Formats: sequence, C-alpha cells, structure tokens
Amino acid sequence: MDGIHDMGGKLGFRPIQPTGDEEPTFHSEWEGRMWSMTRAWTRHPSFKGPKFRHTRELEYADIYLERPYLDQWYKANACLFVGVGWATVEEVASGTSNGSKPAGVAAPQTAEDVARVKLNIAKVRTAQPGDSEPRYKLGDRVIARNISPTGHTRLPAYVRGHPGEIVGYHGVQALDDATAHDLNIAEPLYTVRFQLSDLFPERAGCSDRVHLDLWESHLEDGG
Repeated sequence: MDGIHDMGGKLGFRPIQPTGDEEPTFHSEWEGRMWSMTRAWTRHPSFKGPKFRHTRELEYADIYLERPYLDQWYKANACLFVGVGWATVEEVASGTSNGSKPAGVAAPQTAEDVARVKLNIAKVRTAQPGDSEPRYKLGDRVIARNISPTGHTRLPAYVRGHPGEIVGYHGVQALDDATAHDLNIAEPLYTVRFQLSDLFPERAGCSDRVHLDLWESHLEDGG
C-alpha cells in the first residue's frame, strides 16, 4: 500500500527532527501502560503483526505524522479489538468494560509470565512448511518489482524498479502482504542488497548499501 507508512519514508512531509539521548522512554504514564498492554496481548494466537501495521497505515498521512507513536498503537489496538469482538465501540469510548469476557481470552498474566512467553516465541523458528523451491540463489541479480499494491506490502516504494543482489535466503516464510489481510500464503524470503547510489541519484559515487528482506513475489529476474 502506497501510504505514509512506507518504509524509507516519503518526501514532502517536512524533515525529521532527531532527538537527543535525553529523550525519555515514555513521555507520560499512559504510554508505558499502552506498551505493556500491547506486549501482553500480542501473545494471543489471533495477533498478526502485519495486520497491526496495516491498521496503522490506514491513517491519513497528516494525522499519522502528528500523532505520538504510542497513540497510534492505541488507535490500532482499539480498531483491532472491536474488529475481533474483544471490545465494543461503546467500551472503547467510555474506557469501561461492560463486564463480559470475550471467548478464548486467557486469564491475566503477571509481567514475568508475559516476558517468559515473549522470549519463547522469539526462539521459535518461523519458517513455514511447504515444497516451494526458491527461484533465486545467492549472488543472483534481481529487480524489485515496480508495482503499486492496494493492500499492505513490505516492498518499499523507494526500491521498486531498482536492481539488487540476493545475499541471503531464509526459507519459506509467511508473506506479510497476505497475512495483513488474513490470508495464509508463504513464499521464499531473501535478503537483497541494493546500492544506495542506485536508489538515490543524489548519492552517486557512494559505496553505502541497503539490505532488505523481501519475498519472492516482490522480485523479478535482473539478468
């Protein structure tokens, strides 16, 4: 989806103002609570990271850029909770539960339990079963497809149409572009290296490189 959430940024929305090391982890108490709540509920099997990203990127660009980061999380969580029936619009608006418990939701866990579960999830292999043979091998030249998808995508606009080289292979992985829309599709996943000078003409002569993890449907033969 060609929205403001495109990785690599968009021109025309003012320069980014970096902050110093004195930036606090949380600017207020509610931000810490939002972080903790999101960390806790993402252990549920129904949580899909790509769908969470897609929900955020549906925001209008000007509002997206003006909202604090964790305020975006709040809005995305509220939309997802209502969508799966965990909360009603009225409950979100009032901040008060009506007392009922959605089916399939486990009892609350301690902070220690949440940390343990998240650590175990991080250790699990994410490769998907399947017989998809990778089309490309290490060293192959490819081109990022020049497409304008209408849904969520992990293919940044700034690399589309540009050449790259396969430098890593990660097996067959769930395709984020499909998972965001509740579709179960898996494809070979690669790390592709792009020359920065190929992506941005003003960086001609620069030896810096950009590495992106991209799925097979994001790529085409580069000759």
